Amino acid sequence: MKRISSVLLAILLLVLSPSAAFGDTASRTIHLTLGETTAQVNGQRVTMTAPPQLISNRTLVPLRFISEALGCDVDWIASTHTATVTMENQKIQVPIGQNYVLVNGTQTAIEVPGQLINGSTYVPLRFIGERLGAEVDYNSTTKGISMGLNTYKNTVHNFEMVLPDGWIVKEENEKKVVLNHGKEAVATFSLVNKAEGATPADMNAEQLFEGFAGKPGFNYIVKEKMIAGAYLENGIFTEVFCVFLDKGIYVVTVIAPAEAFDRAFDRECVLMLNTMKNVDAA
Repeated sequence: MKRISSVLLAILLLVLSPSAAFGDTASRTIHLTLGETTAQVNGQRVTMTAPPQLISNRTLVPLRFISEALGCDVDWIASTHTATVTMENQKIQVPIGQNYVLVNGTQTAIEVPGQLINGSTYVPLRFIGERLGAEVDYNSTTKGISMGLNTYKNTVHNFEMVLPDGWIVKEENEKKVVLNHGKEAVATFSLVNKAEGATPADMNAEQLFEGFAGKPGFNYIVKEKMIAGAYLENGIFTEVFCVFLDKGIYVVTVIAPAEAFDRAFDRECVLMLNTMKNVDAA
């Protein structure tokens, strides 16, 4: 009961505190050139075994090289001819030759299927960049490809995550971290309980969200490491998440005009939540 009450209080009341710098933003960068095996990763020159290629007017890049350079784990399942990219709880499965991929278990159409070329899995440049939250740029004159992925780390709240392109840190204090996307969307992160090893099974979801029960269309779902609720009121869409990490429970709220919640926006929110992990995981 005490654990539930503390989390509920944090959801309902996120108290303002004087601003201070508690976090850092770091960037991973990749620079490639179409058809060339020489690349730069975080400013260091490296040699690729599989160069980027232009096929049917689409820029395809080697999945393993790009994903590992951005900090992901990559596995190849020979029995199903499927490449799997994992970054914490963000999971992308690319079956070779299919016009779809699985993103966190959900089938998603892909314009150019994953291809196996000389033993390397290739995928469309912008597809993999967007699914991992990276900024992607292609210079058709120089045939240069640039990718940048930002990560945010906060030692006070003991978490880090991917910071997708377009999101900025607006405020940091002892109570919370506030991110902005454009002028209207706001995401707030708060460590509300330092319980180690807690899971959604330890919570009574109905009691947890009882303060929102009267909101129009409010509903919630329970996942393996998250409880998520949402409602729409006066044209404003609000999502509330309880995220369970190894060393704490976090409340994350996302508030934005309903028209801002397109697929890209939702994808970015999911990516931030799925890549959250403790800074001190030992």
